[in-house]
Amino acid sequence: MDIKSALNRIEVEEKTIEKIGIFLKTKRGLQFVSKLHNMSLRDLCTLYQAPKFMRLYKNDTKNKNLIVAAIKKYSIKIPVYNPIKQDIPTRVKCPVFLTKEELRKIDARRPSTKLGFAARMHAYEEHKMNKFIAKHPAPTEKELAEDLFPEELKAGYKNMLYIRREYVRNSLCKTYCKTTPKETFYRVFTVLSVTEDPATGKKHDPVISEVEGNPHIIGYPFAHFDEKTPNEVLQDKLARVAKKAHDADKQAIKVKLYNKYGKLLASCKCIDDVELENKKGL
Repeated sequence: MDIKSALNRIEVEEKTIEKIGIFLKTKRGLQFVSKLHNMSLRDLCTLYQAPKFMRLYKNDTKNKNLIVAAIKKYSIKIPVYNPIKQDIPTRVKCPVFLTKEELRKIDARRPSTKLGFAARMHAYEEHKMNKFIAKHPAPTEKELAEDLFPEELKAGYKNMLYIRREYVRNSLCKTYCKTTPKETFYRVFTVLSVTEDPATGKKHDPVISEVEGNPHIIGYPFAHFDEKTPNEVLQDKLARVAKKAHDADKQAIKVKLYNKYGKLLASCKCIDDVELENKKGL
């Protein structure tokens, strides 16, 4: 840099310092100065909308030196920050007014030891079943009153929970016991209408129940099917199973096909409605 350029640079800086001094004497300039060492120069200029000459150079270190020179030259007083004093309240201990009986009840609810593996698995099982029941509530009194066969409806709901519980247990075994229980995707259950006491032979009101199909009678008709099997094929197969179930047990009135999740997929009557009404009226 030659002498002329250096003199021109000094002249520009002195004029800039003079402009900076005029700006810093304003109310906005005093606020600018009070935060000079707490924020970056770029953020300060943006916050207080400072003039462009406050950043004469691309290097903010040089720009800050010009600002400091203006503060000294024009004896600008930097506002002193006085922090607000806060009175910290003293902590007062309050006695807990609980009777011995209340303390005993609280301690009784607190588990004394960590749950064992079996208890923990049972807790998981109940948690999953409660979630399932919340989404699939039991039939209401109104639904039972409007249904033609309420006892069969209650037996079907009970059996659905039974199948779902087995599925939950199998999934817990896979996850926590690293075992793979044998399970089929489809399960066949026979609906029985028992109207005679097998011990005494006396007649009574029909008792509806669902029992899983005996493989010695119906075999394993759905063992080679999977979840992609069409419903028509399943329904046709179920009709053949219904005939076998009724031939083996005259108390069988219907067969139902569930999947392993407890969802009812199809059903087929073993006897017609007239015969069923006569059977239930005995």
